[in-house]
Amino acid sequence: MDIREITTEEELELCLIGNDRPVAVDIFTSWCLPCQELERTMERVSLESNALICKLDAEKLPDVARKYGVEAYPTVVVFSHGKVFKKMVGLCSRAGIIKVLEDAANA
Repeated sequence: MDIREITTEEELELCLIGNDRPVAVDIFTSWCLPCQELERTMERVSLESNALICKLDAEKLPDVARKYGVEAYPTVVVFSHGKVFKKMVGLCSRAGIIKVLEDAANA
């Protein structure tokens, strides 16, 4: 399981720059119950996907959450070749996340 915790905007940019595989960023808050459920889902996704899986606490990095238009939690932002490929808001299924990651890999 490879889930990278993002603690700075620069760290996120480094994950995106020059990365040939898709990147999924789980943007969450500590008080959000669906976020806690999604965390378990993302752990499973990280075992089944070649994508880089990251998590970002919106309470600690609110400017980054705003930069990507996050208005509700949880939100998973999937990047392909360093650009936003798709945003998924709310509690997403494992299969749905994996499908978007596969689509991003083929974009």
